[in-house]
Amino acid sequence: MQRHLDFVGRQLVVNNKYVRRAIGARAEAEYLYLQARYSMRSGKINKSLPLYARAVFLAPDFADAHEGLGEAADQLNK
Repeated sequence: MQRHLDFVGRQLVVNNKYVRRAIGARAEAEYLYLQARYSMRSGKINKSLPLYARAVFLAPDFADAHEGLGEAADQLNK
């Protein structure tokens, strides 16, 4: 397994497939979170719930996604 970090200009290049996968999962979680926030603001709570849940699954340390999931579940139960 190759572990190597290079700085190219101002961008950090990571040559490790596991790190790249983790970065990709976090980016996908943030994208899903934004979609879920938009759905919540549009009143589509049923649509936002699975988006938040997937974001939490991909990035368990993503506190905003956990909070959003709780908000969506709370709104759904009202």
